This record gives sequence, structure tokens and C-alpha cells, in this order.
Amino acid sequence: MNRFRKSDSKTHSSAHHRQQQPRLSALNLKLLRRCRIVLVKDLDAVELLRQLPDDDALGAEVRSTVAGLADRARQAAAILDALEMAGDDTFTAFLGVLRDQHRQLHSVLEETRHSLKEEDEDGEVSWVVINVCKRLLLLRKTLL
Repeated sequence: MNRFRKSDSKTHSSAHHRQQQPRLSALNLKLLRRCRIVLVKDLDAVELLRQLPDDDALGAEVRSTVAGLADRARQAAAILDALEMAGDDTFTAFLGVLRDQHRQLHSVLEETRHSLKEEDEDGEVSWVVINVCKRLLLLRKTLL
């Protein structure tokens, strides 16, 4: 199983969710998808759901589905899929939780956001994203 592909987490979704278009802005959607591998690997989705406000756009169905999945990677993939459909307000709350509770992941997303803005301005691919991900993986290895 490739734990990082978006299609792996679709088993949790109903047909209704699979047919919807993402509600995130183009920049936030690109940011979430660009950082997906790192987030799936390191994110504790159940803990994240506990820290998000109850009135977010995820809803009780998504929360129970994520909590019911067998492993952490599938839970993280499911929450990322749900964030795409929830919209920018929920994504902002997600970033707030990362900033307060998961500083390394928040740093990766912020540096990636910065590089995406530069990429849009310059019209060329930035290598900042790759370097940030490599640094995070190296840091993770040294902490383990």
C-alpha cells in the first residue's frame, strides 16, 4: 500500500464526498497536497481532531470515521481529504493547531507556502520545498 496517495484514503468517504470539488483556495489546496507526504507520516489525526474547535466544518461523521480507521497514516490521509472539502476557515484552524501543538509541521507548511508564493511570482519551481522536507526527515531521525 502506498500510504501517501490520496486515493488510499478514499475508502472512508461516501460517494457524495468523492464527487465534490475541493473548497480550499488554490494556494491552500496546493500547499496541503505538496506537504501531504510529511503530514501523513507525522500527523496524529485523532489528537488533531480533539484540538480543533467542535464547530469546524468537518462534522461528526468525519470525526468518527477518522477515529475508526485502523492505522495512523490512514487517519492522517482521511483528515487531509476532509480538510480539502471543509474550506479555508477550517484549514486556518488546522494551521493554528499545528502552530500551537506541532511546530515542526507548521514550519514545513509555512516554508512551503512561502516557496509556493515565490513560485507563482517567479514562474519556476523552487527547491525550498524539497530542502525543507529533507531537513524535517533528518531532524526526525536524530530525535528518534
